[in-house]
Amino acid sequence: MNIAVILAAGKSERLNLNKNKCFVKVCNLYVYEYSLNTFFSNSNIDLIILVADKENIKLVNNGKYSNKLHVIEGGNNRQESVFRALNYLLKNNLAQDNDNILIHDGARPLVSDEIINNNIFFLKNHDFTTTCLMSVDSLVRVNEYFTTKVVDRDAVFLEQTPLGGKFKLLYNIHSNSINEFVLDTHDDVSLILRYGYKAFMVRGNKMNFKITYEDDLKLFRLYLKILKK
Repeated sequence: MNIAVILAAGKSERLNLNKNKCFVKVCNLYVYEYSLNTFFSNSNIDLIILVADKENIKLVNNGKYSNKLHVIEGGNNRQESVFRALNYLLKNNLAQDNDNILIHDGARPLVSDEIINNNIFFLKNHDFTTTCLMSVDSLVRVNEYFTTKVVDRDAVFLEQTPLGGKFKLLYNIHSNSINEFVLDTHDDVSLILRYGYKAFMVRGNKMNFKITYEDDLKLFRLYLKILKK
C-alpha cells in the first residue's frame, strides 16, 4: 500500500503573514489543497494523512475526499508531526511494515504525478527515496558575508519532498530518535543518515518549490494565472 503524509502544521514565521502558509487561499483553494488534490487523484495512492495545526484543522473539508483522507493534529515541530502521523497509522492498524510512506510538505503545492510515481517505483528496490533537484547555479561557502570556498555543484543537489520510506523503518527511526532525545530535526533524511541508512535520489523539478517567503507565494499565484490562460 502507498500512503501519503502531507505536513500542513507549520508556523510560517518567514512568510510574515501571521498565519500558517498552508492555509493561505490562492485562487479559492488553500495552499495545502493543491498537493492534497494531486495525491488524492493519483491512482497509486491508497491513503492520505493530512497533518494540520490545531488552529486550522477545523478548516479542512475532508468530506469531499471520502475515506481516503484522515486528518490529524500536528506537533510542535516537523519531526513531531511526522511521528504523530506514523503513530496514528500504527495505532489504527492502517499500515503494514513494508507499506510505502511518502512524506510531503504541504507548502509544496505543485508536486507532480511523475515525482510521486517515481518515488513509489524506486521504493520497490530501496528502503528510502528522496526527491532532489540539480543545482544550475554555482555554490559557495560563506563566512561572515565573504565567500570562502566554491562547492562542486555536480555533487550537491537541492532537497525537495516527497521523501519515501518503508513504514516500519521510518517508524523505528523516529521512535529511536525520540528515545535518544533527538527532537527537532528539520528533515527526515538527516534522521535516516543518523541511523546508517541512505536514500535513493529521485529527480525533482523546479515547479516543486516550497513556499517559504512572500516572493514564493507571488510566484505561485503567477503560475496559476498562466495556467488559466
